[in-house]
Parts: sequence; C-alpha cells; structure tokens
Amino acid sequence: MASISASTKHKVGVKKPAPKKTTGSGGSILKTGASAKIKSSSSTSPNGAGGTARRGSVAPKLQPAALNHPQTLEAFKSLDAAQQKDRVLNEFVPHMLGERATFHEGISKPHTASTSQSRGGAAADIALACKHLGPVVVLKRFGVLAEIEKTLLPQGIGAVFGNGPGKGIHPGGGMRKIASTASLASMDSDIAMKSTGGQSYSTMSLASGASGDSKRGKSTPPNAREGALLFLRALCELGSRAIEPFVVPLLAAALDESGSSSSSVREAAEDASTAIVSLAHPLAVSG
Repeated sequence: MASISASTKHKVGVKKPAPKKTTGSGGSILKTGASAKIKSSSSTSPNGAGGTARRGSVAPKLQPAALNHPQTLEAFKSLDAAQQKDRVLNEFVPHMLGERATFHEGISKPHTASTSQSRGGAAADIALACKHLGPVVVLKRFGVLAEIEKTLLPQGIGAVFGNGPGKGIHPGGGMRKIASTASLASMDSDIAMKSTGGQSYSTMSLASGASGDSKRGKSTPPNAREGALLFLRALCELGSRAIEPFVVPLLAAALDESGSSSSSVREAAEDASTAIVSLAHPLAVSG
C-alpha cells in the first residue's frame, strides 16, 4: 500500500483547447495556432476562380544613379550645353534602355548586365536633368523624347489606335480592349471586373501576352520598353505641370504595354499609367 506524506508530489495534466476555426471575409476557413496558414481573400478572384493577387503597394520613388549626390549634380550643371547633351544621350539614355554606354565607358570596362534598378536609376537621372535644365531643353533639344517615342511607338502614335499608315498594328481602329481593360484593372479592380464580365486582371494579362510581343508588332527589346516606361514614371514623379504636355500623349502607349508578354514591362506600364493619370489635370479629360 502506497503511503502519502508531505513530500509527495502530484502531476496534474491540463488538456489543451482545440484550435478555433473562424471564417474569413473571403469565405476561407482560418485556423489559429502555431501551424496555422492564413489564406488571403485577395489570392482568389471575385468570381471564385484562382488568380494572381493584385499588387497593393505603391511603387517607390525612383532614385538617380549617377546624379545622386549634390556634388555630381553641380558638376553636371557646370558643363556646357554640348557636354550635357552628350552625357544625357550617350550615357544616361543607353543605360535607361538597357544598353551599354560605349562612348563613355569604353570597351575595356567589363560589361555588367542591365537590371530594372539600373534602368530606373538612369531614368531618374534624366528626369532630374529635366528638373534643373528644363523639360524643353532635355526632352526636345537634346532629343530624349524622340528616343522614347521611337522605343514605345516605332510606327508612330497613330499605329496604337489603328489609324496610322497601313491601318496600324491593330487593324480595325482603336486600341485592343485587352490592353485598356488590363490597365483599368490595375487602377480599380471592382470597376474592371464589371467591365470585363468577371475576368481577372492576371488572366487578361496572360491571355494578351500569350501570342508574344513580336506578334503584337513590338520590335524593340523588352528592356528598352521597360526603361522608357520607367522614364515616364520618373518624369511624373517630379510633380511639375510643365511635364504634363510631354507625358499625357504617351498614356496610350503605356496602356498598350499593359498587354506585354514580359511581366517587368507590364508592371512598369501599370506604374507609368497610374503616374500619368495622377499628374494629369482633371479638366484635361472630358467626361
């Protein structure tokens, strides 16, 4: 028979409560606990089909790469007009379009692959030059705007609307619905779902780019088109009304690139379109 004394210890087992199950706003069952996996309602489209979640964050402001210090900026401003034009066209523009600035770097310097960050930095450099030298000087006299138009609209702006020479790259007139609705989805998903009959933005983007950019009449490399779109965004980030007449006419090109087969180009097109619409004066758009 066991004896019980003052030194006898007893263990009391406590039963752990079962994890609670709650229903999220999107109808998914969520478990609370260490091993719980939270399923976001944004991972599925409103019509119940799975889709890519829409990016909810605002793109950060582009930072200059070469003119990122007051001393380098003052050194650039101290150059004469010819030297400033040479540096913009032969250094900043090639870097922005994903190319090598051979005339400034030389052939002995090892070539590094172009990235979205480097293209964005070069785009911000040119935008900063526009701020200090004036948009007319940089965009028109230096010929930067012509390079942007040649990259985004090699057949002219009429080709985007289907009314240019040879009826454009989209015969029948007007931008393709797939491009305009994809851009609409990037700005307001609820309106876009009504406009597209419940089709998700990610599905439209994949469908529009399934045939490839070459079949859409895009002859310029994706890196160059992304760089041009980053430059439009960098110009809009200046917040100057003097920039508006130069970027608003290129909104059609940005919307058309929303249907690109390249994800980086589509993302740059979304950011550029949003920036242009934010900059444009409300009375500039009828209706």
